[in-house]
Amino acid sequence: MSTATVKVKVIKASPIEGHRDMESLELAEYCSNLCLEKKAMNVVILDLTKTTTVAEYFIIASGASMPQVQTICEHVIQSLKKLGHKPLREEGVQGGRWGLIDLGDIMVHVFQEHVRDFYDLEGLWQDTVKTRVEDPNN
Repeated sequence: MSTATVKVKVIKASPIEGHRDMESLELAEYCSNLCLEKKAMNVVILDLTKTTTVAEYFIIASGASMPQVQTICEHVIQSLKKLGHKPLREEGVQGGRWGLIDLGDIMVHVFQEHVRDFYDLEGLWQDTVKTRVEDPNN
């Protein structure tokens, strides 16, 4: 098994003034910040713009438990709705193992850590640019 070298850019999360007409990257960063507000772990943005037409960005985050995964997902969904961004689809949120929020150009994946390891989306999309998003208070 070969080990791929992954270039990881690290950014500090910062507040983004909420408005309806965010560009995809701004919205991806905003969603990442929302995940961090509920103490999500290992938050990354995968830039798929040069890789596929499925989406422009994946946000991948982890929660420590079923309730935390549910809370993170619900926070993202409710916060986006307040800005006028209604998700196209939500899957698995109530189950609390892997919540998917489909915003069209952006997909937010919130996993329990062991489920994230099992599905390994970051390994599947290893040829993309990966940006780690960190809480500026840590």
